[in-house]
Amino acid sequence: MVDEAMKKGDMEKLAGLRRAGFLDGKLYAEDHELLSGIAEIYEGITVAAQTPSPDLEVILRDSANENLVSVSTRKGELLVLDGAFTRLYCGWEQNTATSTSWYRNVAAYLAGKRRADLPKEQS
Repeated sequence: MVDEAMKKGDMEKLAGLRRAGFLDGKLYAEDHELLSGIAEIYEGITVAAQTPSPDLEVILRDSANENLVSVSTRKGELLVLDGAFTRLYCGWEQNTATSTSWYRNVAAYLAGKRRADLPKEQS
């Protein structure tokens, strides 16, 4: 997919692949405060993909390139949709550090706490 988009010079497709977490043969995710301190995250076994919506920003996609984690784009609305519900109980022991960091980040985000290095939201 990447090679084809590169040949065509399709920057929109390349940006989409980058947001999807795959570019230059490497999986990664866009920088978002929910991913603070997390270098890799366990996807889970059963994943529920999300339908795209203009009210949601996808911050993480699964290994099949489906929307996995989204946040609300509505001003003042704190919402996190995480389709990898099995991350809570399946493989927890092997992924304790990153899973704990993930849920700590989600809790802080939903409580309205922001990373100090991010710009303040405009009123």
